[in-house]
Amino acid sequence: MIGRIFKLVPYLFLFFINQVNNFIFPTGKNAEISMGLAIFTCLVYFLADQLKNNFNAIIAKGWILFFVMGLMNINSVTRRTGVWNLKIEDATFFYFYCIGAFIAGLLIFERLVKVKPPENGFEDDFSNVAQSPYSYFMYLFPILLVITIYMAIGFLPLLSGLDFTDDMYGYNYGPLYGFKFVCVYSFLIALLGTLFYKSGPKVMNIIYLILLIFIISVDGKRFVLLICIIAAIPVYQWTNKAKNKKLSNGPIVLSFVVVGIVYILVSILRTGSDISHSITHIAENLPFGVEYKDYVHSFNTYEPGKIHGYNFELSAFGALANSSFLSILGFDKDQLVKFGSAYVWSNLYDSNFGIRTGIISELYFAYSYFVVPLMVVIAYFTNLVSQRLSNPKSVFNLLQNATLFALIFFLINGQATVFFGCLPVMMYVYFIFKLLTRKKNKKAEEGAPAGYPGMPPVQLIQ
Repeated sequence: MIGRIFKLVPYLFLFFINQVNNFIFPTGKNAEISMGLAIFTCLVYFLADQLKNNFNAIIAKGWILFFVMGLMNINSVTRRTGVWNLKIEDATFFYFYCIGAFIAGLLIFERLVKVKPPENGFEDDFSNVAQSPYSYFMYLFPILLVITIYMAIGFLPLLSGLDFTDDMYGYNYGPLYGFKFVCVYSFLIALLGTLFYKSGPKVMNIIYLILLIFIISVDGKRFVLLICIIAAIPVYQWTNKAKNKKLSNGPIVLSFVVVGIVYILVSILRTGSDISHSITHIAENLPFGVEYKDYVHSFNTYEPGKIHGYNFELSAFGALANSSFLSILGFDKDQLVKFGSAYVWSNLYDSNFGIRTGIISELYFAYSYFVVPLMVVIAYFTNLVSQRLSNPKSVFNLLQNATLFALIFFLINGQATVFFGCLPVMMYVYFIFKLLTRKKNKKAEEGAPAGYPGMPPVQLIQ
């Protein structure tokens, strides 16, 4: 009974979102949506509720949540400045039209495209992932990263107590900084150690995770840390399945809460602000949802295909391809990436910072209304990743798909160049794994329960 009531909460929140915002921001100038649009948002959420794969549902509902945070950000800025007066109706309808197409695609592909369990059974490579030269390299890399950052700029920005936001994108952080995304794997391996080890090794992995969170955040940027938190969801769920524990949505909710806290705290620390004062006045300075605000403003101001210098394909290709390979072809990687939305929008806004508006905005301004079928294409690949997370081939395969899952999750408020730029790093990690691990082929035991992911890693450790 309580569970059914709880399921109604998102529908009530979306339907009465104007009233909620008016309660939080009593300015009388809030951006609002019509009742018809509120009903439409509820219908889109209803579609998300029909998804069978839990990971598909997390992404779909997370993308809907992005609208909620964006609307709150718009009203927060209005309360603080009294300047922004955005008309959100058309942009929000189009946003949910695209999200609806994405979710409809997920529903179709869940039924038509099935990712089968590995033909030869689950490859239990836990020791290769967590107890090998590969894992030692992954544990060591973040330490080397923070050392090279300190050597390159002479201090650790997050500990400076100063506002370094104007300079944070201009620092030369050292030779390893371009591979900072590798820290996602360090985080997930330490998380596995925390979940499966006992006594001393478990405590050491917990201490390492705390240190790693600081290292990842030391430059004041939140992306990699947020990827770690979301990627931890499928890894945690898999470990519960491996231990035959009951799955619950508690860790998922906790992850979203942690994402919000991290987003706020890092935003405060990198500006050198007083934490207690900033939290007290948080309603006037919401740090999340700004991407949706910029999407709405762009939707109302610019026309698709007419933004000077914007080229989705070239920027995506530049982010994905190796710089040496591009040089052979006569291209400059940096120049190609600058065709991306973050750079082009920063010129439109006359800003020193990259402006992110999310994948829907990027595709809309590149291909106009053709963005709708493209959302279905994204749904196809999203479903493949989600289904493989339900039936991973191995522990390393789980980590790879968990990382992809997190990258897809943050496409909605990120930028395609970052997504494509992370894929080569994932490929490098794959090569390092193959190079530093011995081949192992322990298969799932015969007669195991249906859906069992393989031999519990705990058996390898005890």
